[in-house]
Amino acid sequence: MYGRSGALFERPFQRIVVDSESYFDRLVVYIHQNPQRHGFVEDLRAWRYSSYGALLSTSPTHIARETVLEWLGGVSNVVAAHRREVNWEERW
Repeated sequence: MYGRSGALFERPFQRIVVDSESYFDRLVVYIHQNPQRHGFVEDLRAWRYSSYGALLSTSPTHIARETVLEWLGGVSNVVAAHRREVNWEERW
């Protein structure tokens, strides 16, 4: 779109349209679980670069916390979704 090239914009990375709320919900969980899945941390909550902690915190943040929590169904749903294992082979 902007005429850029490089590893980030080319294969093996491909963009997938986020076309449903279900996919968006799973994508948020996937992003938060990645550091744990790839062995950077033993617990996703320990990854300091994640927005997961900011979503659950009451501390000031630049994240639109209330909007995201509303999308995801509240704090209890966020915690529960992050505890479930997601099957990323299935396309929703």
